[in-house]
Amino acid sequence: MAWTCPSCDAKNKPRAVECENCGSERPTQATPKGQLPVRCWYDGGRLDAQGVCDQGQGFPLGVPCPFVCPLCRHHLEWSGVCFGCHGSETPSDRATWSFPGARYETHDEDGKPVGDGQHRVKMAEAGGGRCTPEENRAGFAEVRRQLAGVILVETINL
Repeated sequence: MAWTCPSCDAKNKPRAVECENCGSERPTQATPKGQLPVRCWYDGGRLDAQGVCDQGQGFPLGVPCPFVCPLCRHHLEWSGVCFGCHGSETPSDRATWSFPGARYETHDEDGKPVGDGQHRVKMAEAGGGRCTPEENRAGFAEVRRQLAGVILVETINL
């Protein structure tokens, strides 16, 4: 099987021990377990140390989330949620739960792909979304008020 030179991206014959283009040595080892590959499997772009693809401008699908919760050091999900402590110093109190990590998505709220749809792109910064219980009640009351108006208008139009 032909191999690609990591230095100059030239394709080389399967038995070549050095790059025919630049003379670099052929890599002798496959990607060690737990280490990210050098290339993106969707578009062939280079992955940086964190796993971000330079062509897709995000994390390729299939890569585990590399971020940890700043409070408990548990792995975060791509949505920014921490299932270890729920982003709270008092996880038993649901009113204090939050999203301690940034949110990464492949599609926007309308279901349209962000970029090529094969890479997770940052959609929201970390820490957004925490509000007091009073703010939560006021926001929910506003949603109920607006929905009541929509239901009333739709009922009249029938």
